[in-house]
Amino acid sequence: MSSTKSATDTANTAALVLGLSPAVAAASVYGSLSHSMGILFQNAVEAQKRQNLIGDLAVMQGLLLGLTTTVVDAVDELETLDPAAELEAILAAMDKKQ
Repeated sequence: MSSTKSATDTANTAALVLGLSPAVAAASVYGSLSHSMGILFQNAVEAQKRQNLIGDLAVMQGLLLGLTTTVVDAVDELETLDPAAELEAILAAMDKKQ
């Protein structure tokens, strides 16, 4: 009698596992999708933060140039500026913090 009950329990367990497989697979896909979307939004927020910082730095640079005392000083300052190198230095410093 107990062997029959054991066989029935095993059959019921196998049927349960087989029946739940599609639901478990769908849940796994949903979990992966939600994780990917979270990473996507996190990257978008970080990119926006960087763009805001670069914009603020550009405004600050413009203000500093506007506060120079003479036109000759402004021309000399513009000739010595290397915006690409400054931007690379800023991005490198930001990457070190992350």
